[in-house]
Amino acid sequence: MVDVHKEELAAPEGLKIVRLTFGKGARLKPHKATSAIVVVGVAGAGRWLMNGEVHALRPGAVLSVAADVEHAVEADDALEVVVVHVHALPR
Repeated sequence: MVDVHKEELAAPEGLKIVRLTFGKGARLKPHKATSAIVVVGVAGAGRWLMNGEVHALRPGAVLSVAADVEHAVEADDALEVVVVHVHALPR
């Protein structure tokens, strides 16, 4: 089985920033986030599956995902993304 590793980078008020690294061929099964997220491709290549659409994940790709939207990830090569969970931001 190919691994997916999760590392929390920071958690300033209202946010949680996580790095996900995938081995070649790794998959993250369909799931939902309870908050809105922003996904940024850092390295490698893969696919983000959401709402019946496939979005390319590669360095510089940016995706915005509303809370409670089912999504999955497939890594074509080793893949690294940063996910920013956006909770209530302070005013």
